[in-house]
This record gives sequence, C-alpha cells and structure tokens, in this order.
Amino acid sequence: MEKGAVSWQDPDVLVVVGEVDLDSVVDVRKAGEKLIDGAGSSFLVDLGGLTSAHSVALSLLVRWMAYARQQEKT
Repeated sequence: MEKGAVSWQDPDVLVVVGEVDLDSVVDVRKAGEKLIDGAGSSFLVDLGGLTSAHSVALSLLVRWMAYARQQEKT
C-alpha cells in the first residue's frame, strides 16, 4: 500500500492520499499542519484518495480542525 501523504490540489483543497494508519499518521499530520500554515482563511480536505479508512484518519481530521481554528481558519 502507498504510504499516506498530503498536498494541495488547488489553492484551497488539501488532498490526502494513500494509507493513513498508525505508522504514517504523525508524518501526515505534521505535513498537513505545515500546509495549513500557508492556507487562506478557508479550505477543504479531500479524502477521496485514501486507500483505507482507519479510525486514525478521523483523528487526523479532528486534529487539523483544531489546528486550523487556532489560526482562525475554517
């Protein structure tokens, strides 16, 4: 399986691809937070490229939401 990764697809769409699991979630979280730092005031997260749906992916989204709110982003 492809290791989880995150990148900008469009200026306001954060795309997650591959497998986000216990082995990859911390790296994906940190990479996403760096991208969120440079995001505009609003953005979307696209999970269509995930190859598996572990509960850690939900945890990742919750963490990114909290991180974005701290920076007054939605």
